[in-house]
Amino acid sequence: MMFLYVDITDENLAKPFLTLFGLEEAKNTVVTAFDNKISSKFLLQSDLTPINIEEFCTRLLDGTLSPYFKSQPIPDNIEASIQIIVGKTFDDLVLSSPKNVLLEVHTPWCISCETTSKHVEKLAKHFKGLDNLVFARIDASTNEHPKLQVSAMKSCIIAILLLC
Repeated sequence: MMFLYVDITDENLAKPFLTLFGLEEAKNTVVTAFDNKISSKFLLQSDLTPINIEEFCTRLLDGTLSPYFKSQPIPDNIEASIQIIVGKTFDDLVLSSPKNVLLEVHTPWCISCETTSKHVEKLAKHFKGLDNLVFARIDASTNEHPKLQVSAMKSCIIAILLLC
């Protein structure tokens, strides 16, 4: 196990690490880990105490630590024609939904995704009266889920998925 210290106040050094975890606004010390064998990342989400750091490291070595997936805060989707999905709501609103879900996976900086989003918005308006169909959108640059694997080069091509 190797430990690195990155000064969180040095934006050039800290930003790539913090962005990977969706913690760009972090002001305090964070403890993270990477397991390159299984391409997973981990975040200590409890208080920063010696015992919690020791338990974090032990569980990481034992393989019992749950991977960390970044997620935006849960949005208010009341009355939205397109539901906003985040990492924390992916299970409930997409995978466990009793309805058919048309999910647009996008990134805000992708020009092709921008065009796709406009088409999805038109579809959502056209099919507004169908009770068994939900239109949804997830920003793949700021939300992760173990069952949502998107290649950066293919994200616009596979931007719309119908999940039943």
